[in-house]
Amino acid sequence: MLELQLKRTQWEMEKWKAEAYRAADSERSLTDTIVQQDEELKRMRKQLESIISEKRDAVEGTERLRVELANVQAAEMQALQRCEQLTKEHDRTIRKLDEKYRNLAALLETRSAELRAAQTYLTKADSHSEADLLRMFEELNSHIYQLSARLADSTGLEGHVGSRIIQSLMEYSHSEDPLYVQIALQICIVAFSRAVIATWSFQNATANTHFGKIHDHLRVAEHPAVSGRWRALTKTSLRLMTQTEQTRCSIRDSLAAFITEIILISGSTTSPTQLYADIKCQYGDILTTMIDLTLSIHQATGEEITSSSIEPVVHACGDQFDTRCMQDENAGGEPRVSCSCDADEKGIILGTVGLGVARVGKATAVSESLNQSQLAATTLLKPKVVLASVVDDFNSHRRGETNKNG
Repeated sequence: MLELQLKRTQWEMEKWKAEAYRAADSERSLTDTIVQQDEELKRMRKQLESIISEKRDAVEGTERLRVELANVQAAEMQALQRCEQLTKEHDRTIRKLDEKYRNLAALLETRSAELRAAQTYLTKADSHSEADLLRMFEELNSHIYQLSARLADSTGLEGHVGSRIIQSLMEYSHSEDPLYVQIALQICIVAFSRAVIATWSFQNATANTHFGKIHDHLRVAEHPAVSGRWRALTKTSLRLMTQTEQTRCSIRDSLAAFITEIILISGSTTSPTQLYADIKCQYGDILTTMIDLTLSIHQATGEEITSSSIEPVVHACGDQFDTRCMQDENAGGEPRVSCSCDADEKGIILGTVGLGVARVGKATAVSESLNQSQLAATTLLKPKVVLASVVDDFNSHRRGETNKNG
């Protein structure tokens, strides 16, 4: 029994010993595990500390980056603001420069216009020489001689050709010798051509007087370049504003009308309407050619000569003959009869049958008042005149022929 209990006790002791061994093994294993876990924990703590340190560094780095980013953003904002400010200043500068450029361009245009205007008053070479103008006048005189026609103004025929030749036209028959008709036609056409050449405006007779007075004043008061350019500009403007093809036709028709009047006065029995139509039909081309040449001289002397003033010269019936500035044409040819009139009458002009030409300028010595007497004329081409003695000589010749036939 005791043995049994002893064996049971031994068995239990062995069991307890085994369990103690197992417990010891477990304790050692647990101790090893704890040691391992403690080492792992230390390792993990080190890792955690390293992570925390890295995180702290990362946070600090992030904060630094945030600060740097804020600084960069602030710098960018400042740069943007500066850029906007510079852009605005640039725009303002551009606008100012653009405005300055426009002002300069406008000023340049203004000054250029002023310079162009000023240049028109500078002395420049004339478009025609005096020799050219003289040839034009001589050509016109040739046409006048060939056509033998005359224009009278609204005051009537007698105001241009004189009462003596009008009386002769009405008293004698001209079928055999049309001398008086030829003289009257030449005198009237010369006066008509002179009036056309001297005209300022073909639409306003009053304007001609005003422009003429202004021109005379400028010729006395100003340099020839000023008066010449003023005349050229004024006549050019008037021509462009008022002259048309109808102007030429009107002048031609007026000339034909006065030729009709002269022929009617000379004793023509043709009706005025028919005579006027016949003249326009038969002599229309010659009239047109002469009017064109007259208007060419009008433009040349008025617009294309600025260094001096060139004018046509016509002497009126009753003026005293002067060989210094006139040429005795004797009705356009050789003396037809010998002179039998009084000595005092030999020097009286019947009329001008060929246009003369003169250069008119400021006289060397002038008085205080501004008038025509301060202008001096230099004759370039003597006007051809017919003396009153031609009428007496021709009448005497006719009486002699009549007595001889009787």
